[in-house]
Amino acid sequence: VGRYNCAAERVRGRVVVDAACGTGYGAKRLMEQGARSVSGFDLSSEAVEAARQQNTWPEVTFEVGDVTKLPVASASIDVYLSFETIEHLPDDQAYLAEARRVLKADGCLICSTPN
Repeated sequence: VGRYNCAAERVRGRVVVDAACGTGYGAKRLMEQGARSVSGFDLSSEAVEAARQQNTWPEVTFEVGDVTKLPVASASIDVYLSFETIEHLPDDQAYLAEARRVLKADGCLICSTPN
């Protein structure tokens, strides 16, 4: 929750991807802080279904998706969030390349890792 609170300062009026969103609890906080939209992606279909059931914002979507191959147009995202994800991936370079691909030229990547 603390990570989303910190990131919330950067989302006002912006298009956000929440990569490895889990059950989507961060999307509510981001929308409350004025994000234009939030697209959450997670490998777990169970987590995505839970996120969908809890979502009340029409500007928020959740899909099953791999953070190294997102179904998102290139250069279309303002803020790419991903918390506690990179340390679980076998190919961290593919993850970073995908974040770069979907971010606009002036976009912002916010990620965290315990490592």
